[in-house]
Amino acid sequence: MNSNSNSNIARKDYKYPPGPMEIFPCSLALKFLSNPLPILKKITVKYGDISHFKFGPRLHVFLINNPHLIENILVRHNQYFIKSSGLQLAKRVIGNGLITNEGENHSKQRRLVQQVFTRDKIEMYGKILAEHCVEYTNANWKDGTIVNIHREITKVTLSIISKLLFGPNAITVNEIDQISDNITLIIEYINKLRLPFLRFIEKFPLPLTLEYKRALKQLDSIIYTKIDAE
Repeated sequence: MNSNSNSNIARKDYKYPPGPMEIFPCSLALKFLSNPLPILKKITVKYGDISHFKFGPRLHVFLINNPHLIENILVRHNQYFIKSSGLQLAKRVIGNGLITNEGENHSKQRRLVQQVFTRDKIEMYGKILAEHCVEYTNANWKDGTIVNIHREITKVTLSIISKLLFGPNAITVNEIDQISDNITLIIEYINKLRLPFLRFIEKFPLPLTLEYKRALKQLDSIIYTKIDAE
């Protein structure tokens, strides 16, 4: 979580919350990149509700693990905080939406979106969601089969959103597979860019960068084709 006071600038007079210290500046960031959840769990168990650590020499990170404090940050005092560097980078893919926007623009978008979440509409969405989950799992999951749950949940989510948005022109199974693969690749690429010492990769035609750009074009092609068909 970044605050408006620019968390990347270290203050000698500021006492940071407790947290892990690494001998090498980027070692914790590399561990986090390869397997983030165990790192975060270990930090919260050891250091409590508020902890602090660094990804590299200048990037300060605050980890909040208390529901009341999280509510204060996201709801009660959100005007004092800005979105993380990862979400700032995500604007390249998803634009200025509810996930990435801040301040008054976020409030305006939130009020607009609330109009489609009335009680009747939520009941309708819930019915579609439940029916589609049963339909999907019956068609694709068999007893004894081992599945990649992250990939499968992504595909189920995409298919439900597609059905709600496009109705009869919903995205096909093959297109969902392609979208799921592209989204996974894009997220992995953006996660790498979050680390300052890896930002250089987007300046060169490396295979990973070329795959990222190709994935973006494929996503645009599929989505805009569906929109044009409406």
